[in-house]
This record gives sequence, structure tokens and C-alpha cells, in this order.
Amino acid sequence: MTNDSVLAASQSSSTLLAALIPVLVIIAAFDIYCLIDVVRSRSVLHLPKIVWALLILFVGSPISGVVYLFVGRDHDGQGRQR
Repeated sequence: MTNDSVLAASQSSSTLLAALIPVLVIIAAFDIYCLIDVVRSRSVLHLPKIVWALLILFVGSPISGVVYLFVGRDHDGQGRQR
């Protein structure tokens, strides 16, 4: 490998990292929003709050947050308190 190819690879990876940082920040903010929503809600659907929180934290991000918002979030307040 020549110096030029090493330099090009280094610039390419730094450009990729610079492009990924905003995406990672948005995903982290979305997960934090979902966690706060779980904690502050009076009731959730289908699973206990702690299970929703663990799913949001440890299962594929942001998919688990989207699943919580569509399936687990109690939009009309008719769910059981858990």
C-alpha cells in the first residue's frame, strides 16, 4: 500500500464517520424519548413498563422504540397500569 492509498482510505473513513454521527445522535435521542415516555406514562399495553424499557435499551435501535410507540404506548389511557 502506498502513502496515497492510505491517505485516501483515512479520508474516506473520516468522511463516513462524519456522516454517521448525526444519524447516531438522532437514534440515541429517539431512544431517550421512548424511555422517558415509558417512565412517565400512567399505563402501557401488552407488557410491563420494565420490559418495554429493557426492549428499548437492548433490542435493535430504533426498531424497538417504533414498536413501543405503535404497539405498547397507551394512546387513550384505557390500558392497565403496569
